[in-house]
Amino acid sequence: MNTATSNPSPEHPAPFEWDGVIPARPEDPAHLPIFKLLYRASRRNQALDCFLTSFLKYRHYLPAVAAETIIPDFATSQVTIRDLPRGLWATPLVDTLSVVKAAIGFKSKKILEIGSYKGSTARLLAENTPEDTRIWTLDMDPNHGEAYRGTPHESRIERIIGKVENPLLDPHGPFDLIFVDADHDYESVFHHSAVAFRQLAPGGVILWHDYQQNNYLHGGCAVPEALYMAARTFRKDILSIEGTMLGVYSEVPGWESATAAGRADGADHSNPWTDGKIRRI
Repeated sequence: MNTATSNPSPEHPAPFEWDGVIPARPEDPAHLPIFKLLYRASRRNQALDCFLTSFLKYRHYLPAVAAETIIPDFATSQVTIRDLPRGLWATPLVDTLSVVKAAIGFKSKKILEIGSYKGSTARLLAENTPEDTRIWTLDMDPNHGEAYRGTPHESRIERIIGKVENPLLDPHGPFDLIFVDADHDYESVFHHSAVAFRQLAPGGVILWHDYQQNNYLHGGCAVPEALYMAARTFRKDILSIEGTMLGVYSEVPGWESATAAGRADGADHSNPWTDGKIRRI
């Protein structure tokens, strides 16, 4: 199943390779069909979905780390917010802020957003990074990016329209930071992850959205399964950032996810006075 070439050295990493085969997703436990039956019997009640999904602890596939152990200056970097993310598919604010803080902390100069929607995240990235930082946004919708159109930052953001494929991105890459937030079915997330690894510059960072265990039964989000299998197939240390719905992979010297994995969170968050985990909004 391993089809990625391992890096012979940090100074001379081997090019990422993938044979195009998407592995089978992890099997569901035996009791899951009962949950699905109850969910359908409830006429797909969202609250019941969230309640039953909370029992699927096995879906916490990735080691969880505190944001400050994987993103430089996370607790001290300043982010300016002029407007909140808008729209049904917009990335929630805590996750958007974490992505922007990653761009600031890693001093990313070439950023790719896979799945851009209205462009709220791209706009915040442009508003909080230096003038020489360039941002590319990829989306199937030809109208994507309304959040930054007509703003002073539009000139720093290049819109790409089309499917998530390497030939479309090769003329622009490689990228220092890639944020993946497009389709959320298993095959798409795995494929998009392979493209992201192919487009990643040496010493770069990938962030994924919707690594979450909130509403599995509706069938629309298999990001945890896809990232788990991508980590195994490509032999990459993909982590989750506690308190967010973000997955992360880093090759940045001193901030490698392979190193941070050894500091995976094992703290007791039950005491509100000592708990320091990010709280979701």
